[in-house]
Amino acid sequence: MADVDFKQILDDAGLPTTEAQLQAQWEAELVAQGNPISNSSQWSPFRKLIDAMVVTPALQIIESIINTTLPNQFLVTSSGEMLALKGQELNVIKNPANVAEGLLTLLRDDAGVSLTIPAGKIVQTPLINGVRYQLVITQDAVFLPGISTVLVTAEAVQAGAIYNLPDNYYNTFAEPIDGVSVTNAENWLTTPGQNEETEEDFKQRCINQFNLVGEYHTDAVYRGMLADKFDIRTEDIYFQHDAPRGPGTANGFILLPVGTASTQQLAAINQYITDQGNHGHGDDLIIYAMPETNHDISVDIWSKTTLTAAQETVLLANVENFVRAAFRENVLYSPTTTHPLSVFSFSRLSQELHDTFSDIERLVFTNLDITNGLNIARINTLTVNHNG
Repeated sequence: MADVDFKQILDDAGLPTTEAQLQAQWEAELVAQGNPISNSSQWSPFRKLIDAMVVTPALQIIESIINTTLPNQFLVTSSGEMLALKGQELNVIKNPANVAEGLLTLLRDDAGVSLTIPAGKIVQTPLINGVRYQLVITQDAVFLPGISTVLVTAEAVQAGAIYNLPDNYYNTFAEPIDGVSVTNAENWLTTPGQNEETEEDFKQRCINQFNLVGEYHTDAVYRGMLADKFDIRTEDIYFQHDAPRGPGTANGFILLPVGTASTQQLAAINQYITDQGNHGHGDDLIIYAMPETNHDISVDIWSKTTLTAAQETVLLANVENFVRAAFRENVLYSPTTTHPLSVFSFSRLSQELHDTFSDIERLVFTNLDITNGLNIARINTLTVNHNG
């Protein structure tokens, strides 16, 4: 919410905003009308009656104006249903949550006979912060003789971006199947899961609408298109304008909160823009996943000496997941994430780890800060060393 002091605005306008001010104004008005209250003691029954009938309701109205009415007059300070109405004024509807969908790879040991694994089987991750994230297979997996590997469609058991985990996280059946293993390969997602759009992201899409009034296919038009149609956050859409394929050409790059845009997702976006005619006259725009740079990350951890071996193991696993969240591999935590055209600070990451995990006595990253151009930093290898 924008930092606006609506109470101060009313104060500056000379309106009473406190009980004492309302009481004083009420009493002054009575004097002006020739009907002063002679017994002004706060213990007076008549005084209590007047307060209950006049001052208290007036104060409630003033507080409602300060906390509800005025904030909801403006897009950047509105919230809830009033924000939704502001969006409708601009023809923008809040994006709902959706489930992650993708392809799982099933591998069997014996390829000599036919085998069918029915839809409905549950595939899950190892425990992550005490939770196993699960997908349900949505089609029969049919192995013909001589075939050892098949791809099957699957979807998360619940909506949300937290299921957009990197490759090899979904690697076990909830009920083991003899001779058959499963995993999610690289770029397994066909439709990334999304959380319900936050109010701040929704406000950014609404603000972007003000750039569309000319109906030219500027960045704002394409940004709004990608945000509305494909649930890409406006802040995660970037453009390159240096005519990469000649005059009239441009590239767009998108980020996801977790993972990388899949080939299928990019194909759907580019088909929508190009093949379905959602582009400006003469425009040649191609959308790509944001280019990546890979980095070897290493951190040394000193934990409190009172921890048991099991607690140390949990702490190191949590630290690893936290660091991976900073590099957009999961949303199990909320650290400052990597962004293009910015510097990723390991000192900030260190402070956030200290703030999140009180059992860390000391930690040291061996890495220097990462300066991102029009690219995004990713983890090549991550080493978390425990030094007692």
